[in-house]
Amino acid sequence: MNYQFQFDAVFAAWPLLLKGTWITVQLSLTATLLGLVVAIFCAWGKTGGPAWLRFLINAYIEVIRNTPFIVQLFFFFFALPSIGLRWSPYTAALTAMVVNLG
Repeated sequence: MNYQFQFDAVFAAWPLLLKGTWITVQLSLTATLLGLVVAIFCAWGKTGGPAWLRFLINAYIEVIRNTPFIVQLFFFFFALPSIGLRWSPYTAALTAMVVNLG
């Protein structure tokens, strides 16, 4: 077991790795901030909103909590575009993360 890792491929792809890291940071920060807004709205609705709003928020929470995040990603990335809603992969990922974090 004398294995040596070949770093040449990593060094060759370094600019692409940095770009991907920056996109990940942007996506995470944006989704967290927007998810916080959704969460605050849901908290307000559950505590002081009318009964119909509490019902809708509880249904939203149950659906999101009981589906894996990868299923939500597939829904926003594949299911919605198949019915005509076209958006970029970044927007699909951002929407799925906001819905999941909210």
